[in-house]
Parts: sequence; structure tokens; C-alpha cells
Amino acid sequence: MNNFFTGMIDLVKSCFAPVQFKGTLSCNDMAHTKQTDLPATATKAQSNTQTIEDMMPGIMSFLFYKQRSTKTIPNAASLTAASATNPNLTAKRPIMRTSFNKYRMLTIAFVMVNLFLASAAFGQTPKSWVPTTGGVWTTAGNWSPSGAPAPGDLVTIPADQSAAITAVPTISLGSLTINGNCILSGSGGPSLITVTGTFSVATNKMLTLGVNANANSVNLTLASSGTGTIDGTVRLNTNSTNEIFTNAGDLTISANGFIDNISNVADFSLSATGTLNIKSVAGISSTAATGNIRVTGTRTYTAGATVFYNGSAAQALGNAAPGTCNITINNAAGVNLSAATTTTGTLTMANGTMDLADFALTVGSLTGSGNITNTTGGTTARTITIGSDNSSPATYSGAISNGTNTGGVSLTKTGTGTLTLSGTNTYTGVTTVSAGVLLLNSASALPGGIGATGGTSNLNINGGVVGLGAGNFTGDSEQA
Repeated sequence: MNNFFTGMIDLVKSCFAPVQFKGTLSCNDMAHTKQTDLPATATKAQSNTQTIEDMMPGIMSFLFYKQRSTKTIPNAASLTAASATNPNLTAKRPIMRTSFNKYRMLTIAFVMVNLFLASAAFGQTPKSWVPTTGGVWTTAGNWSPSGAPAPGDLVTIPADQSAAITAVPTISLGSLTINGNCILSGSGGPSLITVTGTFSVATNKMLTLGVNANANSVNLTLASSGTGTIDGTVRLNTNSTNEIFTNAGDLTISANGFIDNISNVADFSLSATGTLNIKSVAGISSTAATGNIRVTGTRTYTAGATVFYNGSAAQALGNAAPGTCNITINNAAGVNLSAATTTTGTLTMANGTMDLADFALTVGSLTGSGNITNTTGGTTARTITIGSDNSSPATYSGAISNGTNTGGVSLTKTGTGTLTLSGTNTYTGVTTVSAGVLLLNSASALPGGIGATGGTSNLNINGGVVGLGAGNFTGDSEQA
């Protein structure tokens, strides 16, 4: 909808001051002169014959009351057509009221409804695919309401459609909802769809980007402001140029959802601002057959991004788990390693247990309250190495144990930061502090205890520092 403003609109900076309209307001081609400021009174005669109701659609009133001392006005004032020539200000609904030192004024401020909505989504028009003339994106009659989507619009492919849409331009959409199977292909070269709001693919539905043997590929980006849910499939179908799905927002892929590709290879990228919620029991696998990410091209996980494992069933981290971003375990059913795993980011054990599954684990830092164990029944000692990002995150209060592995679990502290332990740890391998600080916040934080605690821990301090924190440490003391 086009909006035309005549005269001047002066939106004053203070949120407590009135919004003033000067000149003429035009709604549905009817001219309306501005209303004047009103004094602090419940009724005010107006010479203008137009009312708020007359100026709809598109006009809302916001009422603000300010005065020297607190005064209660039980109901809001609004203009009504009580009189054909002199509509009065009468009570209708509650308003904001407060106390100020210098001002006493009641003002009616007219605001266009679409400006009010613009705080969340300016210029957004719902557009639903209802093809009547071929399958060209830019054909006005293929959309309801008529007209090709404009930047910021909210696009839906209905459940009753199986759409093959061509000539898709490079465009930024407010949302993209795929409720029916849909194929999108560009025109004259690769196109890019950027979604700044919600993006979703319904269960058992497929969004295919690009057409086999057609170079008119379509890339898709979920912006940092976007939220995506893939319950079905996003398929990147490319010919000569790798297509790419980029997530800079918050993307959730359900247990049965995935992103894959056919015909050559395609890429997946998780930007620094992005979060990826993995729910597949296979996690992130290197193969194209399992897991939530199945593209066979480059998978980029940028430092600063976070991958959440938060499925409802036990999950594997996957043999292609990201090596440069943060990982959060939030699965009460547990997550196990599928291979020796290294990430330079923070491992947050929010909930549940991580099972080493007889593999080594290296992380930039460790925090949270979930447990780490090794229950495969192996005989080889496995090491957890912590600290390469040189940070000092919050205390790790979970417990590290051997599980059923008879070779034991060892812990190595590296980096210049501080690793703080406060849980009850029972692993029997060596604790090595090669750099930074290992801070113990309880007597049981280090298996076997240390020093005055009377313990016999297997501790190797090799360039780092071990400190005693805020916990209770007991033991015998000696006097000279």
C-alpha cells in the first residue's frame, strides 16, 4: 500500500511529548485538518467535524497525560461522533498517566497504523503463491494479493501447491514459509534470497534451490535477525556453480529434517552471528546419508557461532562436528563422540552427559554442569584437553569420570586462561597443568585431593598454576 504524506510530520524526540501533525492528513483521498493539543480535561469541544472513526482505516490515537501533580483519569479520551458538527472528547479506555514538574497537557496524536506496525515489519505484505499464468516469480497474477513480492514481503508456498517457480530474483524477504513442495530457480545467473524474519520448511516437504542441468542457481541466506525451522528438506541442486545455504540467524533442524545437495556439490556456512540447533540422532556427519547437514561441499563453521545439540533422543556429536565454533550440549538423553573431536570454541555442558566413547576430546574452554564420562568399556586412556582459547569462562561444576573405560580418563589444562572445577570428579588418569591456572573450588574437584586435603592425586604441574578457590578444604597441619 502506498502512503502519501502532505505538509510536515514532526515526531518529537521525547516519548512523553505529543506527536504533532502539521498541514493536512489525507486518508482514502479525504482531507483532514490536524487536531489541536487539548488541555487536561475530560471533555473538549472540537470545531472539526471529522472523528478518529471517520479517519479509519489507518489512524490510531495515542493519549498521554502530563501535569504538575499526580491526577487520575480513569478512562482514556477519544474523539467520537457524538455531534455532527462538534464531536466531544469522551471517556473510552484507560490511558497512561504520571506526574511531571512542568507540564500539564493532554494530547491526541494520530499515527498511521502501518507506521505503528513498521516498528516490527515496515512494508511487509503477505504474498501467497497461486499460479495462474505459468510459473514465473515476477508475474503479478501468480500471487495473492496480485503483484510479485517486493523486498520485505512475507512469502508463503501453500500446502496444496507443488510449485516450480522460475526467474527468482535476488531479493530480501521478511519471511519465507514452505508448506508445499517447491522448486526455485533463478534467471540469468545465480540469485540470492535473504530471509530477515522467519524461514520454515514443513514436515515431509522439500524446498529445492536450483534445477538440475540449469546454471540459474539460487542461494539462500538466513540473516542475523532471522529464525529458521527445517522440519522437511532443503535441497541444493546445482549444475556448474556451488550453491550455498548460509545461516547467520537462529536455525533449528528437526530430527528428520536436513540440508543436502544433488548434482555436483553445495556448501553450508554458519556465520559468527548464527546458532544451529541439531536434533538428528546422527548429529553432524561427514556423509551425505545421515545427520542434519548432508551437503558434500565445504562446510564452514565460523568462530563465535554456536552449535546446540538439543535432540529428544540420544545423539552422536558426529564425525564432522564443527572445529572452530562453540558447542552446547543440552540433551538429557546424552551425546556421544563419533570420532576424536577438536573445537577451538567453548564446550558448554548445559544438560545431560557427554560420552567420550573411547575418543579424545579437545576444547577451547569448558563450562556448565553436565557430566563427561567414557562408557565404551575400552582399555586405552583418553585425554580431555582444555584451554586453547585462553579464556576464563564460568565454573565447570559437572563431574568427569572414567565410566567403564579401564584405561582411565586424563585431563590436561593448556592456554593462559583459568579452568575452574567445582564438581566431584572421579577420573583416575593424570591431571596435567601445562599453562594457565587450574582453580579448584572444592576438595573433591581434583580426584584424590591435593596438599592439605590429605589426598593422593595424580597431579603434574608443568608450567601452570593450581589454585584453591572458595571451597572447603580440610586436612592436618604441622607446627614447628
